[in-house]
Amino acid sequence: TQQSLGTLVGWGGHADGGLSVELGSVYSLLVRGDILFCASQFKGIGPLNAFDLKSKQHWRQMTGHEDAVMSLAAKGDSLYSGSWDGTVRQWSLQSLECLRVLHSEVAGPVVSMVCCKDMLVTAGTAGSAQIRSLVLHALPP
Repeated sequence: TQQSLGTLVGWGGHADGGLSVELGSVYSLLVRGDILFCASQFKGIGPLNAFDLKSKQHWRQMTGHEDAVMSLAAKGDSLYSGSWDGTVRQWSLQSLECLRVLHSEVAGPVVSMVCCKDMLVTAGTAGSAQIRSLVLHALPP
């Protein structure tokens, strides 16, 4: 039998020993170390949040997107978030600060993304995918 390790977030219910947060629809989850990143629609808190898996507590709201966050990807020390607002944001996994905003060359929301080698591939509702070189989008030393 499986044993529950406890509830981190209550979606539409009360959390068991953790934090109850109204996230609305959750579109993507990503874990790096002891941090769970949650992409969702707007509700009680913003659409991109970080939760500490050890303490089962909300750690930080990551602000910047103007609409629901649909997709998450990570590469190296960076987290990427794609949003219904048509942007991809690059975040530092160390500070959780936004490093840059990448605007889509294709109109429409960014609903899916993946990091592959030194590329970030994004796709959206416009019916096409966009490939970006992460080397070209690296921060200067």
